[in-house]
Amino acid sequence: MGRSRTEWIEDVRQKEIVLFGAGTFAKKFYQDFKDELHIRYCISNDEKQNVFCVEEREICPVYRVEKAIWEEHRFLILCAEKHEEMEKQLSAYGLRCGVDYMDSGLFRVLMSNKKIAVFYGVCYMRALHHCLVESHIFTDIYDSYYWLGYRTRSVVEQEVFRLLLGMVDLYVCHEVMTIENRVYFSLLKQECRVIRIPLVLFNGYHPKNGERMGADNIYSIVSSGTYFGTFITPDDAVNRCIKENRKLSEILKQISDLDYYEKDFLERNYRREIRKVEVAEATADIQISDYLLENHGKKRLFLNEKHISNCVIVELAGRVLEALELDRKLPEEELCKRRLLYTTEVPLYPSVIERLSLTIYGTNPRYRMFMFGRELDVTFEEYIERYYEYCMMMKRCMEEGYFPGREGI
Repeated sequence: MGRSRTEWIEDVRQKEIVLFGAGTFAKKFYQDFKDELHIRYCISNDEKQNVFCVEEREICPVYRVEKAIWEEHRFLILCAEKHEEMEKQLSAYGLRCGVDYMDSGLFRVLMSNKKIAVFYGVCYMRALHHCLVESHIFTDIYDSYYWLGYRTRSVVEQEVFRLLLGMVDLYVCHEVMTIENRVYFSLLKQECRVIRIPLVLFNGYHPKNGERMGADNIYSIVSSGTYFGTFITPDDAVNRCIKENRKLSEILKQISDLDYYEKDFLERNYRREIRKVEVAEATADIQISDYLLENHGKKRLFLNEKHISNCVIVELAGRVLEALELDRKLPEEELCKRRLLYTTEVPLYPSVIERLSLTIYGTNPRYRMFMFGRELDVTFEEYIERYYEYCMMMKRCMEEGYFPGREGI
């Protein structure tokens, strides 16, 4: 792309604007930009839409996409909550994102008179972004955009991201130096501020016995419409018992025992996991291990081995504000009550709570179990029962060939 933000904006202002969509998003966009842009007409795949109206006033005609005239002096704005199908349609006509069209959300960010901040990374980077936009001081300076960093991007999406990177003033990312990240850094402006956040994985409260940390549950089959599921985090002890066809009552009795884990093992494991966090943050701009150590037993710090809890996310947000020399004041109490991460809080084994003196959990703690469209507060036993029933069902389906390639698990 190679153009500055100012050059890109000036180029777009000189073009005729076409809105792809004629619904709520298009109406809001028209109301916000009608005096700033030359909005000529709308296009839509809905044959019932022929006239674009705002507040019962006819604004412009609505044409079918295939009948629209593609000319160099026009620029399309995708006005919809989800615009993947729109992008595929326009790409089939040979149009390029950032050059010929753009979704309305990103367009708003680029057209703003504020600085641009991009948050790039896994899900808790999205949660960090969610917290920072609650800071009025931050939002007075920056318009920000979150870019999910753990799935393969299409050519169109890569084009958009590269365009965006060349214009950002603040880039907040995980400190994971992959080839991809080095390429992204090379696209940033020289004066762009970069803040690296450590990628925290921690099984100090969910010990492993030789299994690979961070691997997904072998019995979890995720639908094509999402990247995670209720039981995607494995319980290796229960999985071993399932392989041995042991009964639920026997499993519960064994893992509920306060002597299931030895104190020395848990303490060594905890220190080793803290050390891993310290190593991960050594080259980052923001540190968090001191907070984890200080609040051990005082706060519920982790939802599971791959997800930190709300209080840790809010603390990271505060430290980012400090790094920017801004007031770190945030509505911490309110943010900690929200659903910042869409994942289940995996229960701790009773022996872990007992041996590591995690008094914050109390005698019979309850955990928030996340399902799509529904959440439950469950005890340790209730979670294990549901986990066992789910994994046993999936194991039978795999053995019967419902999921090709998974029969031998």
